[in-house]
Amino acid sequence: MRLYWRVVRASGRLDMSRTAYVFTVPDKRLREMDVATGPCVPTGGRKRPLRGPVMQDHGEGPQQTAAFYTVLTGRPSDEAMTLLETKGPGALYAFTNAYVDALVDEQGHLEALANEDEANGD
Repeated sequence: MRLYWRVVRASGRLDMSRTAYVFTVPDKRLREMDVATGPCVPTGGRKRPLRGPVMQDHGEGPQQTAAFYTVLTGRPSDEAMTLLETKGPGALYAFTNAYVDALVDEQGHLEALANEDEANGD
């Protein structure tokens, strides 16, 4: 499985009319998605979408997501994601393995800090 990121209306500014959605789905099921409408809209006569709409993030663009990779790793932002497809107003990106690894490492760091706080009664 890969970690995917979809954005509508890619631009350099924070645009609250744009919606980003980070999700995982097996590559085989990804073919069911219409990039123009995203993973939250059923396609092909299906009753259910690939993913529910709860985890959408409004306003973030690919530049902000890629910049976060640079913050986490110190590496260039162009190493963060790969553009897979564009259609209409939508764009589908895949996170690189390096970005996923950086997110996992950061999650482990945050969990360790939370455990330390809990042990200290905070």
